[in-house]
Amino acid sequence: MTHADPAPATSPPAEHRARLLAAMAEALRDNPFAEVTVSEVVRRARTSRRTFYQHFADRDACLVALLQDRNTQTVASIEAAIDSSLPLTEQVVQAVSAWVEEVAADPGLTLAWIREVPALGAAGRELTRMANDSFASLIARVAEEAGAGELFAARAPLALVLIGGLRELVARAAEDGDDVRQLRETAILAALSLLGAD
Repeated sequence: MTHADPAPATSPPAEHRARLLAAMAEALRDNPFAEVTVSEVVRRARTSRRTFYQHFADRDACLVALLQDRNTQTVASIEAAIDSSLPLTEQVVQAVSAWVEEVAADPGLTLAWIREVPALGAAGRELTRMANDSFASLIARVAEEAGAGELFAARAPLALVLIGGLRELVARAAEDGDDVRQLRETAILAALSLLGAD
């Protein structure tokens, strides 16, 4: 007769980190970041303060890590939604629609990104720059593959205007309790104008 190996006494570090980030996200859906404490995150994650500080220097570092992961996930979801065999206009519609759905799936976390990150100082500036660059790079890849690379290169600074403007629209909608999906058409028009595909 064989016996299954007993469950490990402790969870692997990656699982602890994931649980802490999920707990931070959950806390941000219920409260402004200023009211979220390490104790609350630990309680929601069902782990210890010692474990928290093994992964993050402080509460701000946990938020930055959460938003970095969220940004990576969002860009990957947008990229996966794009069919590069289609005309540029249709790719733009696919990309923007995917972005809107990602935002709509978790408006509380999106609002935390927009409103809380500026208060994080240098770490917040670096995070914002990284996020903006990742979205701008995605737009550039789409344009390049669609044969509009030179046009986008000439308008590249407008990508930051587009990203910043859309984030502000989303923030206002989230603050007012509106469905961010209502911004889809406006976002598509703005993106098409940027790429000269309207």
